[in-house]
Amino acid sequence: MQLLHNTDFLFDSAEDFMAAFMPHAEALQGDMPNYTDIEPVIQISEVLISE
Repeated sequence: MQLLHNTDFLFDSAEDFMAAFMPHAEALQGDMPNYTDIEPVIQISEVLISE
């Protein structure tokens, strides 16, 4: 059985996301193999409608 997890974060730009993520990428992605063998995917989308 495979489980899939999705997490959403809202940033003003892709650059802002990368600035926040990259200093911690090794720790965050390094822990993933302890829980899954699925290749991680980072999807960046533009929010066109918000509250």
